[in-house]
Amino acid sequence: MIERAGIKRRSVYYLSDKNKIALQSLIQSKKSKIFSYQELSNMSKVFDVKPSSKEKSSLLLKKPHR
Repeated sequence: MIERAGIKRRSVYYLSDKNKIALQSLIQSKKSKIFSYQELSNMSKVFDVKPSSKEKSSLLLKKPHR
């Protein structure tokens, strides 16, 4: 089933069984590479994902510039 999540006036459509991948893609496509655990928590709630502490750390690691 196709789901829709609204984050900061932006709609994201994803398959319901791919919600974790959709969250990861949204984080990677974010312009600012700086954000908090609070923001990650809010985004996780929207996608109904509960990442473990290890996954949180890997999601928030600094990504190389393109």
